[in-house]
Amino acid sequence: MAQQGRFPSEKLAKYPHMLMDDIPVWERYLDAHASEWQSFDYDVRVGRGDDPGDAVLPPFREMAISLTKLRIDAVGYRASEVCVFEVKLRVSISAFGQIVGYRDKYKETFPTADLVTACVVAESASNDVSALLLQYGVRLELV
Repeated sequence: MAQQGRFPSEKLAKYPHMLMDDIPVWERYLDAHASEWQSFDYDVRVGRGDDPGDAVLPPFREMAISLTKLRIDAVGYRASEVCVFEVKLRVSISAFGQIVGYRDKYKETFPTADLVTACVVAESASNDVSALLLQYGVRLELV
């Protein structure tokens, strides 16, 4: 079953939670690949978050849990594929850890998703990190 995001596959005036330095990188990716995607979501929260416990009033407890969940830069949808995206100027080992973790937590949070893939979009990446991404089945798009 194909899923649908909240945003069209085109440039937006604002991307929820995306860092200012990363926006031009993402927009270059969209210039080249937007037509390949049906839609996107941004700032997608995954995982369980941290529960402060019963001593915190319910609305504040729910807010605390939500704010401590992991946040994916973008999620793209096409046919039966869901792709989690991490956007960076330069890919580092921390970005590798983020994208692998986000992919796994997305699957855990949304277990009915058909095919969940992962992609890092960046201006540059070191050879070592590029090799790790390949080894763990993560696409690397240099723009």
